[in-house]
Amino acid sequence: MIFVRGMDLRKRLVLALIFIIVAIIGIWILNFSFDDYGTDEVYDFQSCVLAGYPVAESYPRQCIAMGRTFVEEIEVTWKNDGVILMQNQETLEYACFGCNTNPLKGYVMCVDPAPVMHPVEETDEFYCNQDFEVIKNIAEDKI
Repeated sequence: MIFVRGMDLRKRLVLALIFIIVAIIGIWILNFSFDDYGTDEVYDFQSCVLAGYPVAESYPRQCIAMGRTFVEEIEVTWKNDGVILMQNQETLEYACFGCNTNPLKGYVMCVDPAPVMHPVEETDEFYCNQDFEVIKNIAEDKI
């Protein structure tokens, strides 16, 4: 401790008490600043979110816990791949356009439609996949 020669006992006790109080407050602050949000084991994105760790609003979302980053797994289907089915109003042919936002492929590919193309409702039987292919799971006469 920092004591100066000639300091009376009363001042020494006050300084010691102040030092002890500051040390207790410091330990208490450090204890809560490094809190690991409980003892729940974090092993994937979902458990990280449920444990209360911060989530980065990116695509895909990321949760950061104890120095580790957990990435949300997104199932890419024709409903959310960014590729839409369109039909040529002159030839009545179908084609796929848009931007493939599949993070699993590691790149984004965009295909822009010509003005004669118009959106068509996609269904489980007739849609565009993430590779810009028209998928027909129904008979031709029902299209």
